[in-house]
Amino acid sequence: TIPNQTLHTINGIVINKATRQPVKGARVSIKNENAVTSLFSAISEGGSQNQTDEQGRWSYKELPPGKYTVTVQPPYSYESPEEKNKQKVKTPKLAQLRKEIVVEEKDLTDLVLELGYGTTISGTISFDNQQILPSSITITAVDENGKFAESSNLYTQYTNDGKPIQAKIQDFKIEGIPNGKVFIKTDIRAYGEDDKQAFYVKSILYNGRDVSSSPLETKEGEEIKGVQIILSNDVGKLKGKVTRTDKTAVSGAKIFLLPTDKTKWANYNASLYAATNSDGEFEVSGAPGEYFVVLQKDSDYLNEEETEKSLPEQRRELFEKQTLNASKATIKAKETETIALILPE
Repeated sequence: TIPNQTLHTINGIVINKATRQPVKGARVSIKNENAVTSLFSAISEGGSQNQTDEQGRWSYKELPPGKYTVTVQPPYSYESPEEKNKQKVKTPKLAQLRKEIVVEEKDLTDLVLELGYGTTISGTISFDNQQILPSSITITAVDENGKFAESSNLYTQYTNDGKPIQAKIQDFKIEGIPNGKVFIKTDIRAYGEDDKQAFYVKSILYNGRDVSSSPLETKEGEEIKGVQIILSNDVGKLKGKVTRTDKTAVSGAKIFLLPTDKTKWANYNASLYAATNSDGEFEVSGAPGEYFVVLQKDSDYLNEEETEKSLPEQRRELFEKQTLNASKATIKAKETETIALILPE
């Protein structure tokens, strides 16, 4: 049944909060929070993004009543007329904006969406033993509620004759981070290595303390300098096999390794994942330590419709449930441990 609904229009303007000038080329997208997921809704959502014009204006038409989230991504590059001065003062990058709106019985017009300057997080990344850095590293600032992420990609530099420049330490900078709390997440790709998990994040230092399992507070236009990401290659391996009670192998089983130290549960880099092959076998590499070994079920995921609790609260409740009767395994540096797991009925 297709309901007979009155459709509405939403439009407005995107401006720079500091200069009050319109922002051209901002990317505005809209999502219906009550929409039923389907092939058609996925197609429409993928195409539900437009860019602001010279006056910073945007619009959407033929929207049914409901709750919506409007997300505004700043343009890839932006300077207001005031910023194009002779001194060329460097201003922070504008930050993403998310706004909840409700469409009821009439159109919503002339909405003003203000983009503020984001936080910049900068620092260095290196190994604890002066080893050469891997060829590709992505450093991401992730909102504690999973609403946004801003990244910085670092790649191996090359000389004019095509030879790689081997670096032991490299600078990074993540810009345009909205106000709130963010965790630093590092994704390492070691092209040419046999094992992409040959490294792990040993610590993330800021002002003399390890913040790998705690968020950084971000404020509009602020710069957080001197963050030190320390990598290590003292990884260990865990090999195992998953079988049913009748000893037949389980293919495609999802293995989730969570530190037994619960203070690390907020650390995006602390958990490990693996899946069994056709013979029921798996192998995973990671930081030395003791882990809960969880066989994940399809129901072991966060409820996206849960609105009363924050994402960190939901994650902790889920982890408590998953590890209640979980097996344990210890990963030792430079060693390989083995484990046998039986899939519950």
